Amino acid sequence: MKIQFKIYTILISVLISGLTSCEFLDIEPANEFERSDYYQDKNQAEMALAGIYSKMAESYKEHLSIWLNAGTDEFLHSKLASSTRGSEISKFNYNAFNTDIKKIWTQSYTLISRANDLIYNLEGRDTIAGLSFEQRQGMIGEGLTLRAFAYLNLVRMFELVPLRTLPFVDIAEDNGDLHLESQEANVVYNQIIADLNAATGMLPEEAQAYGRLTKYVAHGLLARTYLHLAGNRINGGDVGIEECHNQVIKHCDKIIASGQHSLLDNYSDVFLNQIQQVADSREVMWEVSFKYTTERDLGGYIGNYNGPKVEGEVNDDPESNPLVYATATLNQLYGDDFESMPVDNPDERHAWNIVPYNIKYQDGEYSFPADIGNKLRWYGGKWRRVQKVVSGTNDAGEAMYSALVLESGAINKWRTSINFPLLRYADVLLMKAESVNHLYGPTLDALDNVNAVRLRAGAVTVQELLAGQALALTQDQLFEVIKDERSRELCYEGIRRFDLVRWGILIQAMQEQNILMVNHPDYDASKDEYLTYPGDAVEERHNVFPIPNDEITLNKNVKQHPLW
Repeated sequence: MKIQFKIYTILISVLISGLTSCEFLDIEPANEFERSDYYQDKNQAEMALAGIYSKMAESYKEHLSIWLNAGTDEFLHSKLASSTRGSEISKFNYNAFNTDIKKIWTQSYTLISRANDLIYNLEGRDTIAGLSFEQRQGMIGEGLTLRAFAYLNLVRMFELVPLRTLPFVDIAEDNGDLHLESQEANVVYNQIIADLNAATGMLPEEAQAYGRLTKYVAHGLLARTYLHLAGNRINGGDVGIEECHNQVIKHCDKIIASGQHSLLDNYSDVFLNQIQQVADSREVMWEVSFKYTTERDLGGYIGNYNGPKVEGEVNDDPESNPLVYATATLNQLYGDDFESMPVDNPDERHAWNIVPYNIKYQDGEYSFPADIGNKLRWYGGKWRRVQKVVSGTNDAGEAMYSALVLESGAINKWRTSINFPLLRYADVLLMKAESVNHLYGPTLDALDNVNAVRLRAGAVTVQELLAGQALALTQDQLFEVIKDERSRELCYEGIRRFDLVRWGILIQAMQEQNILMVNHPDYDASKDEYLTYPGDAVEERHNVFPIPNDEITLNKNVKQHPLW
């Protein structure tokens, strides 16, 4: 029996997240279409494109946004039980049967399948009603970029993965394209680079709607791709390490010279925009959008599992049940040497990214227990649903506090409409600085890019930072500053684990985190041992993830990674 895949508009409309703020996504299900009948007009093409973006939301509502970052020197899982969601990934306690890893794999390949279908059909038709040539090229560029982004995540996680670039239609007549074998990482990187290079010539300079891709996002992803290709495990692939860094600089310069993007004046505004659904692409060049409404739940868990604790009562209170703690390592990077969080710390990222308090809602009022004394129990505050603010002073001159609900729109007890960044201009500056330093040492160009990020946050320059520690400004020392700066600036944004792997220091970083932990004055071995699980469990094999067992069972040509 011949089985053919169909495209269902009902599937495409359950959609997104990636573009919920756009009219283009407000498409209601209407009919069922055979493949041969589809892509007849602009509406159908846009529904197919929205279906690709929707898979971004599924991957980033918690897996790639929270749990992948929780087992790092920025975040630690807060629960002892290994059965708690996200715990196995976060504690390096996983194998090929892990369901979260399987979901990441499946969601990524579903996105790739949809992208392949879109690219193939838009390239293969002479005309599509209502769609100009430029619009069609732009949509092909979006499909190429989304496919490349999915493969970049897959190759960085699993390293050896099947590479599919054409739509698969017929199961009964398998001509060898059903069971594709795994490819070496350099082959996958070559395809990612080819896709993104093509996309830079197709995508518009300004997004068709907020949340959609532009040529400068493609340039940013090329810079990220080359930076990881130059990294520890791939060592430049077919390109070479030095040329990889040249390419990083080239693509970052394209973005910088465009004038389309810049740092916002205030660090906290970057994330307040995401919390409050403010469409501003100056610094956040690309993000996954989530949208909870009473009619349709397209929300995520950003700000719930990875924000400060908020205890609510009913469904329309913005509750937060944090499952991760900010690490002592991250806290110390801001200059906190086990002292209280300094109110005069010039780096405003410290007080925004790490929160030392709980909020409780009961009987119609918010209350604030005493600040959390144990610094190993402080939360990430980057995406806070509710903020504690000073509302005045009492007769004794003591500060009085009230709660400010930051979320806009409909509020759900668990799900949020808070967006998650995929590429920020600050990352572009830090990527360029790293590659410039690698090739040429601590030049003014490298320093200027790092200092732009630091000065925006109120921190001192790199030169002043090193001078204060009696350290010389050398190539190696600037590299250490950049590694720390990426954590200070980009913490919790799903970047750290990939960075640690490409630098070849994942094991070292987690073991150093343990040393810092057990020597911390708040550490209690009888209660906190589970926080050291990641550092105790991490091994060389954890630089990659195991191929899901279901995939190996179904695909006779896929072999498990040698480390597993």
